[in-house]
Parts: sequence; C-alpha cells; structure tokens
Amino acid sequence: MELRHLRYFLMIAQTENVRRASENLHVTQPAVSRQLHDLESELGVELFERLGRGLRLNAAGQSYRADVSRLLALLAAAGERARRVAAGEAGLLKLGYVEITAWEGIVPDVLQAFTGGHPDMRLELMPADTLPQLKLIEDGELDGGFAYPVGGVPVNLTSQPVRCGNVAIAFPSGWSDRIAAEPSLSDFAAFPFVGFPREDCPAHYDRILAACNAAGFSPCFVQQGHTESSILSLVSAGIGVAIVNDANVARPPALVRFARVRDLSVPLDLHFVYRSNNFNPALRVFIDTLKTCLASGASSDPD
Repeated sequence: MELRHLRYFLMIAQTENVRRASENLHVTQPAVSRQLHDLESELGVELFERLGRGLRLNAAGQSYRADVSRLLALLAAAGERARRVAAGEAGLLKLGYVEITAWEGIVPDVLQAFTGGHPDMRLELMPADTLPQLKLIEDGELDGGFAYPVGGVPVNLTSQPVRCGNVAIAFPSGWSDRIAAEPSLSDFAAFPFVGFPREDCPAHYDRILAACNAAGFSPCFVQQGHTESSILSLVSAGIGVAIVNDANVARPPALVRFARVRDLSVPLDLHFVYRSNNFNPALRVFIDTLKTCLASGASSDPD
C-alpha cells in the first residue's frame, strides 16, 4: 500500500465519482479505478456501495476514511515539523553548565534570549562540572555547554570565549579582623586551606599551587570538596580559607566573605564549548543568539 492509494481513496469518497476524482487528481480514470481496486483487495473489504451513477461509502468505508484522514493529517504535521526543525525554528537542544555561571550575567541572558525568541524550541539544561561536561559533549550526550576549560578542549571540540574571570579568596566572616584591607597572597600562608582533589581539575589545581609557591608558601589543605558549593560550606563552618571562582562574589553565602588579592591571578575564563561536527540546527541558532548577546554587550562582567 502506498500513500497515493489513500489520497485517491479520499478523493473518490469526497466526489463519490471516479471520473470526477480522476479530474481533480489529474490522473486517468482507469488508473484511479485500478488503485481503488488494489486498495480494496489488499484490505479484503469493499469500501463503497456501487450505484448506477456513482459510488457511496459503506460503513467500512466511512470508518476507514476517518482513520485515513487522521493519518494523513499526522503525516502533514510531521513534514511541517521536520521542515521547522531543519530551519532551526523547532527542535531539542541539550546544554550543560557549571552551576555558578547561571546566577547572573551572560549565561542567563542568552538562555532567556534563546527561549524567548524561539518558543517552539525545547531546551534541556544539565548542571555539571567542566570535565564531565566535556566528556558528555564529546559523546554526543550534550550539544554544548558553559564550562571552564582551563586545560584546553579536545581537538574535536570548539570553544567560544564568553567571560573573562579570575579567582578570589573566600574566608569565614568571623575571620574578617584577621584579613588585611588589601591583602597579598602571602598573608594567607599560615591559614588552613579548603580545596578540591587534583583529579577533579588538574590544570586549575596546578595553577593554584603555582601561584601559592610563587608567593613563598605551599597551602596546607585540611579538607576537600568536589564542588564550590561544598567548599564554601566548609569555609562557612570556619574550616579554612579557599581560592575560588570570583563569580561567587555575586552570590556570597551569609557566613563567607571574599578578598581580592592584589598578587593573585589565576585566569578562569568561561567558554561555550560544542562539538565541531554537531549539525543540530538548534545549536547553530543558539550560537547565533550567543554571539548577538556578546556583541550587544547584553551582559557586563561582574566586578
């Protein structure tokens, strides 16, 4: 059975006449008659009552017409949706993001611009740290993500710089009297430190240690956390100080204060990362939206 059998059937049902159906279809009358015969033979039932001056749907034909009409409407809708997906007007986009990036600035701005400008696009967001994100993007589980690729990105991924960042020192609010107004990194040499396991982000870990070594000391790590939220919770508890992403300054925990240290610079730049050979039209639309937001200065970097 082919779609033309169904279309011919519907036209015959509408006109109740093979000749008029063939004229409307611009197909010869014998061809239309043959297609109707083939359809009824395949179904094993007659769909029309044969009258002297035409045809009329019988009960089986009326039931079949209702189902065929719904089927063709679904096929038409499927074709229209496919065209819209190909044009980047609809579809699904799966993105990752380091949680801290969505608090303010370019990331929430571009996500809102994308969803507001493309209401038929479905956006799925997954919070994840940088290294898991890169793996998911490489494996095709995510279309892209906002991450901090300190150690660089794999050769098959592309990165678009989004925001320049750095680090700050977080310390318990009760220790404020122990912190100079404009501290240097060496001022923290005797403090206990809270950090993260090196395997979580080797390149960033090594840069932090290199900065401390350049200031003349090696930090004494007393506890570790796998996320900056867990690290800041340890700082809140008075366990120690921590070198963290300066984006945390935008949403400080109640019991944590931050210090900008004049001789501490560990660049921590945010990028949008995606697979070079990802041809999802929705991704291309998102990248265009991101570039528009960046060009328009829709978001300024936090101080």
